[in-house]
Amino acid sequence: MNQLYQEQNAGLDSLETLGNCQDEISEGHTVGVDLKSGEPMDPSIEGVWDSFRVIRNAISSATGIASNLLLCDELLKAGRSSLKEGAGGPPGGAPMGAPMGAPPM
Repeated sequence: MNQLYQEQNAGLDSLETLGNCQDEISEGHTVGVDLKSGEPMDPSIEGVWDSFRVIRNAISSATGIASNLLLCDELLKAGRSSLKEGAGGPPGGAPMGAPMGAPPM
C-alpha cells in the first residue's frame, strides 16, 4: 500500500505501474519501482536495501511487541481473577494495610 502512495506522489499512474510490477512478480523477479521512469526494476541490482531493512526490523519489532502485549494481558487477567477469589481484601477480615492477625474493625 505504501508503494501505491509513492507512485502517486511521483506523478505516475499507480494502476499501470502496479500492473507492470505484478507481471514481473509473476515471472519470479524481485521488483521495485524506479520513481523517475515508472518502470519496474530489481532493487538489489540498483543497490536499494533500505526498504528491506525497515520491513525486516518492523516485523522483528512487531513480534516482540505482540508477545509483550499478550504477556501484559495475561498478567491483568491473573490479577483480576485473584481479586475475585479473595473478595478484594486480605484474609481474616482485617482492613487493608493492617498486619495479619489484627482484629477486624
